[in-house]
Amino acid sequence: MVLHMVHLWRTWSDLTEIVREGSGKQYKPGLKFSEKDWKSFVGAMHVAARVLSLEIAEAYDASQCKRLLT
Repeated sequence: MVLHMVHLWRTWSDLTEIVREGSGKQYKPGLKFSEKDWKSFVGAMHVAARVLSLEIAEAYDASQCKRLLT
């Protein structure tokens, strides 16, 4: 999670300057992840989803469902 936050910090760190000056670094739309950044992103999402998925499973009544995707 911390490694992903580092990537986000680097990604957004120039926003104030870009807005204030109307110039600065120009970024193309989309996310640019190195392999290391992708691994930290996936790991962070796994940590966040692990707890949330249990809460969703407990709150949702799936008794009417024939099949569930996992």
